Amino acid sequence: MIKSDNFVDKHRYRQLTQEARYQITALKVLGYTQRQIARETGRSASTISRELRRNRGIEGYQAETAQRVAYRRRREAGKRHKRTPELIAWVEARLRDDWSPEQIAGSLREAGYPLVSHEWIYRHIERDQKAGGDLHKHLRQRRKRYRKRYGSQERRGRIIGRVGIEERPTEMDPIGGTGTGRR
Repeated sequence: MIKSDNFVDKHRYRQLTQEARYQITALKVLGYTQRQIARETGRSASTISRELRRNRGIEGYQAETAQRVAYRRRREAGKRHKRTPELIAWVEARLRDDWSPEQIAGSLREAGYPLVSHEWIYRHIERDQKAGGDLHKHLRQRRKRYRKRYGSQERRGRIIGRVGIEERPTEMDPIGGTGTGRR
């Protein structure tokens, strides 16, 4: 937050940095109140209150502990997982009814489930097969194994025995040679 005189711009949100946490620790040791710390750091009093409440360790508020706890919380806070057990059961039931992964992916919205791609369904079938399942037997065709192409030499579109244009005989050159370039 930007602090100018007594005005604090509350419209810009910034996460607390490790330096800000050290500053909070130092001001807390000096006996500052939460409101005073908020004023000194240019943060709202509720931010300081929440920081002191959520990130304290056994020995009270310590900057290192607070940073570690906040980082762990941020890292583990995932988005809501859309591949619920109900969705997986529905997909597997359709596969056992011999639907294709493309048909299943296309009908998820109608069935009221979150959308997943047909590629995810194929990967789910592959994981099931590796675990000893039988979902792969319900596919209409055997799927060719997908492999990522980065890091490998390009093999498609190569002409074997190709002679570069710079190595062609001059009589084949329609401009500078004797031939017309046609046969």
